[in-house]
Amino acid sequence: MKILFSVILLIFSVLFFYQGLNYPYFTTGEQVGPGFFPRWIGGLLILVTIYNLYRDFKEIQAKEVEQESEQTYGRTMVGVILLTALFVMLLRPMGALLAMMIYIFSILLMFNRQRVAFNLVFSLAVPIGIYFVLNVWLNGGLPKGILSFL
Repeated sequence: MKILFSVILLIFSVLFFYQGLNYPYFTTGEQVGPGFFPRWIGGLLILVTIYNLYRDFKEIQAKEVEQESEQTYGRTMVGVILLTALFVMLLRPMGALLAMMIYIFSILLMFNRQRVAFNLVFSLAVPIGIYFVLNVWLNGGLPKGILSFL
């Protein structure tokens, strides 16, 4: 089931990257264009997913894979899909910064319940960093939502 999920994610990543090629990398004003982030995110997703597939195959060959029920992986996969759909729906009304904080914290909590303090710090630091890179440095403009004063 892990390998199937990784293969599906790899296919999605390739399609995401391919779709990003349809948009210009830079605008006429030499600013980052709409194809910039889909290409980078899609490319990184492809690399990470290929690495994950390699690790999964290596574990199977070494016979060190713990026998977890397929139901557990299925539940996790459905949870990630639902959280991602919720993130996309809340992006505009709540604003990118707040929606990213909630999304990252929820995902981290799902996979790492023991380190709540780390999850909280990480889910605050990463969206703030993304906000400064996109809104301040690149002047890209993220949805502000209820945080329209930023």
